[in-house]
Amino acid sequence: MPYPPVAPSNVPKAGSGNDGPPLLPPIEIPRPPQDQPLPGMEVKPPKAKSPGG
Repeated sequence: MPYPPVAPSNVPKAGSGNDGPPLLPPIEIPRPPQDQPLPGMEVKPPKAKSPGG
């Protein structure tokens, strides 16, 4: 185990790095969800219309 269960990188909120760590997590979380729903929703409508049409 290179790093313990209570590492400063895993718990940025508990650490004294409220200037950088908190900015990384929030930016990475909203990005993935936005990319998934966009392509997923666009692919669903056309697919249902093709077989149904």
